[in-house]
Amino acid sequence: GHNRLVHQVMLEIQQPEQPERPGRAARIKAYQDELAAQINNIYYHDLLLITPDGQVLFSLRQEADLNTNLNHGPYRNTGLAIGFRQAMASLHTDMTPYEAYGPSSGRIAGFLVAPLMEQDKPIGALALQLNLDTLTPVVADRTGRGHSGETVLAQRLGEQLLYTAPLRH
Repeated sequence: GHNRLVHQVMLEIQQPEQPERPGRAARIKAYQDELAAQINNIYYHDLLLITPDGQVLFSLRQEADLNTNLNHGPYRNTGLAIGFRQAMASLHTDMTPYEAYGPSSGRIAGFLVAPLMEQDKPIGALALQLNLDTLTPVVADRTGRGHSGETVLAQRLGEQLLYTAPLRH
């Protein structure tokens, strides 16, 4: 499944280039194509992989946040950076508030940030940037929501629920 694929990519991109194993760039490009096919979901704008120390090493969209550090780089005060730090501190998925995000031409963005664990240790984080153009009509439709009107965003992989986050109105 794509959960395993995300872990594979995360481990691969953190390895330094090895002379005895050439073609790393081609492998990462192949991973990128495979992840793009699996995450080709109208509800996501981007998928980012971030090292435990905050380095954005992978992005499907390859916007300006790629190869920057969320702890001390130019985007350290963004919702993504704050969500990353919270997800890594709590080791739970974090849903960031919606706000303008510079690397995406200032579009309003929200992120689901989930720590990636390998043998009970965080090896980094996955960040899914939500595509508000497609989510806004869904969230704004209050039909059949009873008194609370709460919307919960979730992603399912087979019988497993991967990400869940309430969306505030």
